[in-house]
Amino acid sequence: THSLTHSHITPTRFAVAMGLIEAPCKYVAAWLGASPVVAAAICSLTLSSIIYIVSGVVSRVAITTYATMPLRDQHCWNSGINRSILGLLLAIQGSVTLFSGVPDSDVARGTNESLEITCAFALGFFIFELRDSTNMYLAHDIKKNTLILHHLIGIVLYFSVSFSGCYRFIAAIALIEEFSAPFVHMGWMLTKCAMADGSAWLFNQVCLIVVWIVFRHGTDVLIFLHILVYLPYGFFRGSAFPMLLILFGTPVLAMFLNPMWLRIKIVQLSKRHRKVVEQQRQLHPDSPPSLSPPRAQQQQQQQ
Repeated sequence: THSLTHSHITPTRFAVAMGLIEAPCKYVAAWLGASPVVAAAICSLTLSSIIYIVSGVVSRVAITTYATMPLRDQHCWNSGINRSILGLLLAIQGSVTLFSGVPDSDVARGTNESLEITCAFALGFFIFELRDSTNMYLAHDIKKNTLILHHLIGIVLYFSVSFSGCYRFIAAIALIEEFSAPFVHMGWMLTKCAMADGSAWLFNQVCLIVVWIVFRHGTDVLIFLHILVYLPYGFFRGSAFPMLLILFGTPVLAMFLNPMWLRIKIVQLSKRHRKVVEQQRQLHPDSPPSLSPPRAQQQQQQQ
């Protein structure tokens, strides 16, 4: 009666979503004769590498702008596509975990095969991301300290929950925050394609802020509520290290990283709006300001 998500919605409703990650990992585990944790991490690393390579090949053929980019931007482009796809997969799996409910034993030591594979798959994702971010810094001098910190926290957390078997439920629902990944990279891609003054960029940024608040800050609140609710119901029964990571890592994410990144996105949107207003003031001194860029506004007038 004390569970926030103890509804245990029938898993058949999420069979397709669960199969996106679990079915291939189970096949690889059986093929290699390895544990599901090792197999899921290998699958994640392999899939990230494949997506990165395929992105480079397809983008060079299909997108004219990509071929004219410097190598550092091509690297960021391919990395962002991988981060968007893998992040979306993990966010779906986190949602499946949330709606499936807390395992029957307790929130600390309760686990199942789905949670085991989900956390290990996330471990492989964060390992690839840390390697990629480090490579960007060493090869192209792209310094993203907060992103590297985020990936380090992810590796330590999902390594500890994967091999200790504790707190997997909370670690899995934290992946819901990755729903924001596609919107973050889409905004960057539109900017590189010289579309930062268009309506598509504006729409994406507004969606990003909404998704960020709902899925990142909303998930932070959800995790806090789970911790508070389960404090008297065996929350401290699990291993000390992953427990401390959740107790102290979650506030760092909720009160420092996520608000800081959200503020950056809002500032970007505000700067863009001021730029559009200034351009409109120069072109049409007597017209009221609009969110639409001048080019779009002229096209509307011509029509």
